[in-house]
Amino acid sequence: MVRSEYLKKKLKKISTVILVLLTVMLTGCKAEEPAGPKETTITILATSDLHGKLFPWDYVSDREDRSGSMFQLANAVKANYAEDSTLLVDAGDTIQDNFAEIFLSDEVHPMMNMLNQIGYDVWTTGNHEYDFGMDVTEHLIREFEGHAIVSNLYGPDGKRVTEPYAVFEKNDVRIVVLCMVTPNIVRWNPTYLADYTVTNPIDETRLLLKELEGKYDILLGVHHMGLNDENEVEGSGMPSYLKYFPEYDAVIAAHEHTLVEKKEINGVLVVEKSPFASSLMKLDFTMKKGEDGWKKKDVTAKTVLVREYEPNEAMMGKYQDCGRRIREYTSKEIGTMYGDDPLVKEGMLNGTEFPSAMFEPSPLITLYNTVYAGCFACQTHQGESSTE
Repeated sequence: MVRSEYLKKKLKKISTVILVLLTVMLTGCKAEEPAGPKETTITILATSDLHGKLFPWDYVSDREDRSGSMFQLANAVKANYAEDSTLLVDAGDTIQDNFAEIFLSDEVHPMMNMLNQIGYDVWTTGNHEYDFGMDVTEHLIREFEGHAIVSNLYGPDGKRVTEPYAVFEKNDVRIVVLCMVTPNIVRWNPTYLADYTVTNPIDETRLLLKELEGKYDILLGVHHMGLNDENEVEGSGMPSYLKYFPEYDAVIAAHEHTLVEKKEINGVLVVEKSPFASSLMKLDFTMKKGEDGWKKKDVTAKTVLVREYEPNEAMMGKYQDCGRRIREYTSKEIGTMYGDDPLVKEGMLNGTEFPSAMFEPSPLITLYNTVYAGCFACQTHQGESSTE
């Protein structure tokens, strides 16, 4: 009996020691659990100046054209997109050219529908979104299912027409997107914009950055402005704009139809893609997390050529009626040219960058003016014409 009691006491002590040791070990293991990733990659996919290039078809020459189209772009995006780490943005000039104007009275424009189906997160207007009246512009904004943003556009009531910016979180990284349209739209479409206010992007950005201080890890600009000021308006081109805003981590430029894969302006990465859905710009941000949050470690940019992708046949099959309507429109006979007289007089094509055949009276100019006056798409400009 004595020995039995002795053994029981020994076992109880051993059990207590084991429990203490286990508690210490478990507590220690819990304290050493990994705190999460210290680095992550955020990808921005960007387009602009799509200009109605819906189908891989040239309706003027009536032949296949796989240099770029929305249906090829859909597959290019799919191959480069990851849901938890990617933003897809577009910098405007979407529904003009390539006969896209014939769909303006549709409930949803097929180009806007494609942006929605591909899954764009952000879209801003280009200057050509203002060529058809503000009812059309505001309808397009409502059609887009992501964040339609024109940070510097105010309506007749003095309020912004859209939200001023968008905030996203990808892999715990906070991304703020600002979108400005060139202030020159008031010069090119003064009648349509008579009751609206388009502020200078410099002034609007200063205002918004005060509000956004401390609220982002990546600041992204998606602006329908090119690399050069237009009409001597400061802030309508990237150099004069970005000299005030080194806070940007990257800017998607547009409007000039120039491929810019990587250009640094005031320490800010600036890219611009080629037009007509021919390319997709891909920016990869390597972000590192420290005690004061996420910081940009590196950023790379490359051009994804859309011509290397097949069209998305499933999507394209749903738009065959659009193709039929374009073909009907482009097949209409609008006039007959006959006779043996030359379209331009001898010498009118010689010499300068702007030969006299472009502006002096001639059969060519008469033909052009007659066709232009009867063209549906050309009944829209109310002010000076923009070039891109």
